Amino acid sequence: MDPLSWRAMLKLTQYYSGQKQPEKALETAGKNFRAHPSSFIVGLQYAQMLKINKKYDEALKILGGLEMLPAEGDVNAHSLFRETNILYAIDQMKTGKWKKAVIYLNQAETWPENLFSGEPYLADNRITQFLRAYCFNRLKIRSEEEKAFTYIIEYKNPDGWTGAAGNRLTDLVNAGNRDYKKITEILMNEKISDRDSDLMSIFMTCL
Repeated sequence: MDPLSWRAMLKLTQYYSGQKQPEKALETAGKNFRAHPSSFIVGLQYAQMLKINKKYDEALKILGGLEMLPAEGDVNAHSLFRETNILYAIDQMKTGKWKKAVIYLNQAETWPENLFSGEPYLADNRITQFLRAYCFNRLKIRSEEEKAFTYIIEYKNPDGWTGAAGNRLTDLVNAGNRDYKKITEILMNEKISDRDSDLMSIFMTCL
C-alpha cells in the first residue's frame, strides 16, 4: 500500500522470504535498496536476499559498501558476511578453483570495520580452517594443510563462546581423524544445532 516506505518494503521482503519465494523477496529488496541506497538496514536485507538466491559475489559487494551503525535488527551483519564468503568459497571448490576458495575463506575470518563488529579476542575459525585444509589437500600443499589442522587441535577459548560444530570438529581431529568426508558426515549425522553444521552439509556436495 505504501511502496515508497522502506519499512513497508522491508516487511514485504520478509513476507516473501517467509513464504519460500526467494526470487520475489530479492526483487522487492532490490527495489527498496535502489530507492533507499543510504539505509544500511535496507542494504543489509538486500545482501541477505542476494545470499539466499546464491548471488554471493553481489552480496559481498553490497556488504562492502555499507556503513553500519549500532542498531537492532534481525540480521547480524558479520555473520552474514562470514557465511556469504564461506558459501562463495564452496562454490569455487565445486569447480576446482582451490586458490580462489582459499581467498574467500581467509576473508570469512576477517572483521570489516564498516560492518560495526569488533573481532573477538579468540575468534573461532575452526570451520573455515577445516575447509582451508581441504583446499590445500587438493592443491597438495601439505604444510598449509597441517597448519590448519594444528589450529583446529590447539584452539581454546575458555573465556568466550565457541561453536558446537567447531568443538566436535576438534574432538574428531584430536582423535586422529583426517578423512574429510567422514568428518563432515559425522557432523551432519549428529544434527548439531549450529549454523556451521548447516554450512558443512553444503560443503559435503564437494566431497
